[in-house]
Amino acid sequence: MARKAKEQELIGGLEPAAAAHGLELVEVELLTVGGQAIVRVYLEPADESGSISIDILAEANAWVDPLVEAIDPYPGAYTLEVSSPGIDRPLRTLRHFARFQGETVKLRTEPIDGRSNWTGQLAGIEGEMILLELEDRIEKIAWAKIKKAHIQGSYFSNRKGQ
Repeated sequence: MARKAKEQELIGGLEPAAAAHGLELVEVELLTVGGQAIVRVYLEPADESGSISIDILAEANAWVDPLVEAIDPYPGAYTLEVSSPGIDRPLRTLRHFARFQGETVKLRTEPIDGRSNWTGQLAGIEGEMILLELEDRIEKIAWAKIKKAHIQGSYFSNRKGQ
C-alpha cells in the first residue's frame, strides 16, 4: 500500500506497542482540516472482536501520545485523535482485505488506466492483488497501488419513509 514516509514511520512505532497492549493498529492518518494538523490513530482489539471501549481508548492515548510525539509527524502543534475504526473501517493490510471479503469497499489508487477511485464488492485477494467486483467484471488491483481503502458503511433505519 502506498504511504507517506511519516505515516509508515508512525505505523512502525505504533504497531508493536499496540500488539503489546492486546490491540491491533488498524490505521494511521495524517491530515490537515481547516488549517489544523491532525494525527488519527485507529485501534481495535487484536482478537478481532470489533468492540473497543472508551476506557481502553483513553488508556491507549497514554502510550500512543509519547510514541507519536517522539516521531513528531508535523512541525509545530497538531491534534492527536485515538479512536475505533468505526463503520467506514479503513483497510490497511492484506489481512484486512481478506477478512472483509464480501463487503462493499472504496479504494483510492495511483492512476490505473486513467482511474483512481473505485467502489465495488471485495471479492478477495490473490497474492498481492485485490479482487474488486464491479458491475460488469472483476478488477485486479495491485495492493502496492492502493493509497487509501475503507469499507463503505451502510446505515439502517427502521423509520417509515426511509
